[in-house]
Amino acid sequence: MLLHFIDCNYTNVHDLILKNSPQFHLKYDECHDATIYNLAIKVNTTAQLNLLKHFPLKEQTLIMFPFNTDGIDPSGARFHIYNIYCQNYDDVVVPKPLDDDFDCTRDMLI
Repeated sequence: MLLHFIDCNYTNVHDLILKNSPQFHLKYDECHDATIYNLAIKVNTTAQLNLLKHFPLKEQTLIMFPFNTDGIDPSGARFHIYNIYCQNYDDVVVPKPLDDDFDCTRDMLI
């Protein structure tokens, strides 16, 4: 993960370019009142292919290509997400359960 917020309130993430995360670019766990804007998320699939050439996987390994490079994975309440450019070949915004009891992430404006 490039940026990971845990149990935070009133965060602002803006005016950034996030590149080539191995998994999630921006992840929130049980956070509230977050504003995310003017964000670019970019994944270079050529670089991913080069990684596979240098670090080959076993033949029996099933690989998803491009890699799982989610854009924004929020968990919590009251998110405002806008003006996002996302070129990651995977999920752009994926709300996750709030906790282990599967309470819902809620109150989102995207």
